[in-house]
Amino acid sequence: MPEIVRHQQTGLLVPRGEVFALADAIDHLLSNRLLTEAMGAAGRMVALREFAEGRMVDRFLELYQRLLGPVASSPATLSALSPNSSP
Repeated sequence: MPEIVRHQQTGLLVPRGEVFALADAIDHLLSNRLLTEAMGAAGRMVALREFAEGRMVDRFLELYQRLLGPVASSPATLSALSPNSSP
């Protein structure tokens, strides 16, 4: 998933269907514990930054506003979409 994994920063990307490349990447990670831990820590930081609840809510609201136009910007719609609104 190149949209999420940053090659050699948060993980290793291999071409789809390339089983030998995947095996080599796994072997590389298994033999480099410090690298694996560093990539894991970097991946966690990216996940916390990019996929935090508030950030994801903002992104979805922006998407809804783009798709629905003025309807999505109405106070009633925004209130209904708010994660703190009552059911």
